Amino acid sequence: MKTVFTGTTSSNNNVSLPYTVTASVGGAGSSITNQNSNVWYGPVKTVSSKNVISYSVNIKVPARTGSLMAYPKGTYTGTVLLFWDMQASSSTVCEGDSGGGWDSGNTTITANYVVPSLCQIDSTSNVDFGNINDIGKTTRDYTAQGVVNTTCNNGLPYSIYLGDGNNRIAGGFRQMTNGSGQYIPYQLYQNSNYSAVWDTIGGVSAVGGSGGVSKTGSGNSQGTNVYGKIPQGTTISTAPGNYSDAIVVTVTY
Repeated sequence: MKTVFTGTTSSNNNVSLPYTVTASVGGAGSSITNQNSNVWYGPVKTVSSKNVISYSVNIKVPARTGSLMAYPKGTYTGTVLLFWDMQASSSTVCEGDSGGGWDSGNTTITANYVVPSLCQIDSTSNVDFGNINDIGKTTRDYTAQGVVNTTCNNGLPYSIYLGDGNNRIAGGFRQMTNGSGQYIPYQLYQNSNYSAVWDTIGGVSAVGGSGGVSKTGSGNSQGTNVYGKIPQGTTISTAPGNYSDAIVVTVTY
């Protein structure tokens, strides 16, 4: 027998998956073999009644090593053409490519691999304003920056939304607290000029809401900066201590 194949599937968004082929022929002397395309393997001898020989062909997409790669969603198809040749008069020689007629044949085996839509949050980092060296009111802007790292299918549109936190003033600033009823207002923004508040406006169930940051997946990890600001002139707690808030990050795709 021999198998003929390309070793790469059909493509989605110009990306294909590699695959390998392992095959065996039933009968005396059979063994499982990692296949090279267009190479004859065998021969083996029939051992069962009516000279039946079974064939086994396995088509596998190997696990990726290294960093996560989110392939484009869609169906990937791998095709293997299986040929066989039999000789009633010889137990050691087959005609192979020169053979024909009743004692040879072929069939096509097709394997489909479905890659679903995929997005995941890999990690986040804190937005840390550091020490605020003012009492009662800020005398300058305090800014800080964090990041949300995501991995999504290559070519897949998605949006990242940030929740209100635990103490947001309705329609206004989010607030950090020391846990004792004291607050420091702050805000999170989509851009470095602090012109677009980053929240959940537009709904976390939809891609493209105005409150979120919308992107297109690359298949690899992507970092999206979060810009925090406490504006000059903001009234803040006079109590010293550590102030914090917790934000829920939602990725919609």
